[in-house]
Amino acid sequence: MMKRKLYIAVRQAAYFLRWERPLYASYFDLVDQPSADAIILAFGPDVLEHAAKVPAKRRAAMLFPGFGCNPYHNLAYRERALATLRASYDLALANPGPLEVAYREFERLVLCPSCIDIDVVRFRRYRTRLDNLLHVSADYPQKDWRRSERVMQLSGLPYEVFPPRDPHYWRYRSRQLLNRGLSRANKVLHRLGIESSFTTTPERYLSHKTVVRRYQAFDGFVHIAAEVPDPLYIDGKYTTCLLEAGLTGAILFWHDTLQLGNTLETVFALPLDPEQAAAEIRAIRGSLDVERHSRRTREEMLDRFSPAQAVRIRCEKLLALA
Repeated sequence: MMKRKLYIAVRQAAYFLRWERPLYASYFDLVDQPSADAIILAFGPDVLEHAAKVPAKRRAAMLFPGFGCNPYHNLAYRERALATLRASYDLALANPGPLEVAYREFERLVLCPSCIDIDVVRFRRYRTRLDNLLHVSADYPQKDWRRSERVMQLSGLPYEVFPPRDPHYWRYRSRQLLNRGLSRANKVLHRLGIESSFTTTPERYLSHKTVVRRYQAFDGFVHIAAEVPDPLYIDGKYTTCLLEAGLTGAILFWHDTLQLGNTLETVFALPLDPEQAAAEIRAIRGSLDVERHSRRTREEMLDRFSPAQAVRIRCEKLLALA
């Protein structure tokens, strides 16, 4: 049976599409240009307007938090995006979390699970002790990373915030410079009508391998953040860093920032107050079967956030449009 055509419109989210594209190719004939006989998938909020204006048999959007688009806090942006979805899209896909709340008025919104690149996050060991803590995040306005640092400090355990917040940290700077060069090349090629194969990581991120090594070096991962109503930046329900750390077997400590509920059995939900959160970490450390919990954490991440599962659900919805 001939596969249906799918054109994936992507710009800033190309980094995340990298590990999903082969999965889409198992369901669709992926084409390089939009056309009147192809479904178009806007992969990321930054291509929502663009994909609404090109030829397509059917239109769908895969929406993520971030990319300078915050429909959860920015109501003006939300209204514009909803108007575009209603006028031009047959389907919108989003992960449970803040976008679920922001776009719940769109009648053709479908929730699908988040996913992480499980093949890249190499597993080395189950944790047997909880003797040190890590927080990983890019230095964006919504991260509230100083609160996580304070929680770790008050726990009395050795800890690290990564990457270092020194803006001159050489690995951080070299990644930024590489990204800027690739981004300029992508823009030039886009103007010439050429599909670029240059993939950049998001601005202010380090290479994946570098970050994964930090997850593997620590026993616990802490992400305790207050809600920061920034007009541009927002996190998902769980951060990618938290889920990837869990995939390595790290013990996870998290705050339900947007009060959307903790749906993961192995993630410890802690209060926002740093002293209370630190006290709970100490109490958990004193009673936890660390190796058993580490094993359960990795198993839950593999079960819940597999790309194959997430893309299968999306593709079934896309195929139903044709």
